Amino acid sequence: MFVSLDSAGMAACIGGAQVSVCYAAPGIQQEPAEALAHLAKRLDPVLITVILDFDERVMRMGFGDLAAVAVLRGAGIAVNRPGFAGGLNR
Repeated sequence: MFVSLDSAGMAACIGGAQVSVCYAAPGIQQEPAEALAHLAKRLDPVLITVILDFDERVMRMGFGDLAAVAVLRGAGIAVNRPGFAGGLNR
């Protein structure tokens, strides 16, 4: 299913997760990142998959926030890029 959500809507969906979450997007904003970090306290961070295709262009377009990525890393959530098996924090 594909749905268009704003950051608050994404955070609400993430907060209701019971088993796992897969977040795939060009970037991530603070609100969904904080929801994922909070979820990582309830679930094993390994059950949270984050795939971000962000670079300078994506950041300039407003799709991502580096501080949000730092929140994910601080929560022990691996941040991966498409085509890059090692992840951004490994």
